Amino acid sequence: MRYLLALVLASTAAAENVDLLRDEFWVAHIFAKTPAGAAFASGYAQAEDRLEELMRNYRKAEGTMAEAFGIEWYRHDVNQRMWGHRRVAEEHYKDLSPLVRSIIEAYCAGVNRYIDEHPKELPEWGFKIKPAQVVAYSRYTIWSWHLGDAAADLRRGGLDPGAMPYLRS
Repeated sequence: MRYLLALVLASTAAAENVDLLRDEFWVAHIFAKTPAGAAFASGYAQAEDRLEELMRNYRKAEGTMAEAFGIEWYRHDVNQRMWGHRRVAEEHYKDLSPLVRSIIEAYCAGVNRYIDEHPKELPEWGFKIKPAQVVAYSRYTIWSWHLGDAAADLRRGGLDPGAMPYLRS
């Protein structure tokens, strides 16, 4: 299957045609002239392949899983909000280089284009993604590795890292 995606970046008014080819194993092959063009097609392909998983990951990073999936996610959400992934990403997005921002914004445009073209595939708890959410998810992923290592160390020491009490003020 072959897609010809037309990318128009609002921030630069640049236009580019990007080829997204799928081989017989449904592997995406992207041909683009710019990093932003490649990111756009990558976002489109990822949304096509795993839109629901993308939405869950952004919710996990922001600490909004309980809103969509119930109270059993409150501990997870409290931790993510405590670490402030979304807040930090929103506050510091402007500090990223113009090139990095253009890549992130093109990626979001690709995901959101797929959502626009296939609205029935978006879960009812889903949403269009914003650039700061991509940064928040990256931060969440990196922190999760370290928290997982710390939890393993605590378990080896005989402590339960999940025994955080829920406190009300």
